[in-house]
Amino acid sequence: MTRSAAFFDLDGTVFDRNTSQHYLRFLRSRGRAGLRETARVAVWVLRHKLAVIDMPRVAREIARTMRGRAEAETEALVREWFETEAVRFVRPVAGVVIERHGAMGDEVVLLTAGTPYLADLVARYLDVPNVLCSRLGVADGLFTGEVVEPICYGFGKVIAAEAFARDRGIALDRSTFYADSFSDLPMLLRVGNPRPVNPDVRLRRYARRVGWPMEQW
Repeated sequence: MTRSAAFFDLDGTVFDRNTSQHYLRFLRSRGRAGLRETARVAVWVLRHKLAVIDMPRVAREIARTMRGRAEAETEALVREWFETEAVRFVRPVAGVVIERHGAMGDEVVLLTAGTPYLADLVARYLDVPNVLCSRLGVADGLFTGEVVEPICYGFGKVIAAEAFARDRGIALDRSTFYADSFSDLPMLLRVGNPRPVNPDVRLRRYARRVGWPMEQW
């Protein structure tokens, strides 16, 4: 018997904002990042909002800067940031919708371009049993400077979701995806129940044209 799933994007959907710049400010407060890194991330966030970013290239660039760093150090920093700051960015309605899908028997999944260091914390906080996300190469506890391809962005989310669906006997044409960004269009087109949430300009325009229901969280 096939089942259905409910997939949730993270930044701009479960979170009420893109968290990248907030994390960089946290790192700066700890002396772990400078103005140059902050400015670079600001440009990436803007390009993401406009859906004109080459995210695989950006991911590889970020991974190179982390080469040789201890994974445990990043885990500890992200955990501190989430518990002291980012937890308040979680939209309360996201928890309500996640709980509703779970009660309906749907397999609930966080589907994000981010890494497990934040996604796993959010999943535990919201009692989400599954996380599909981008991953960095790690060897002997140190970052290798590489990313695990393909990253979970754009069509990469479709690849991850399809593999998950095959393993769990899930029918994507009966499943739901909540997302805010035009970059998530491939996955929104792949499921039977696309749900743009607080969509950006391009996604809102597309959703209106094709008649998708939109939600404001």
